[in-house]
Amino acid sequence: MQMSEYQDIDGQTFDQIRAEIAPQILDVRNLNEWPKVTEFEHLRIPLAELEQNLHLIDPERPLVVFCQSGIRSITALNLITERLAVRTVYHLKGGILKWKTQQ
Repeated sequence: MQMSEYQDIDGQTFDQIRAEIAPQILDVRNLNEWPKVTEFEHLRIPLAELEQNLHLIDPERPLVVFCQSGIRSITALNLITERLAVRTVYHLKGGILKWKTQQ
């Protein structure tokens, strides 16, 4: 299977991508983690459960992955790009905390 590469994006680019191409957005934080994200629709699969739930990711859609601060999402991206042939993959650098501070 071909390895996908992911691209680091900042909050501003994330907002543009959301507006322009309606990507699938994946939050890999644990379900009890704050802050809650209500600004956009997203899929929430904790990192520990990701491998069993890869079928929920649509490889035809661009994908943006985030976590709290950008560490776990790298692990998630490595797993996703290794197992799925997702066309376009983005990583929200700095995580949702950084994005929220820029709103």
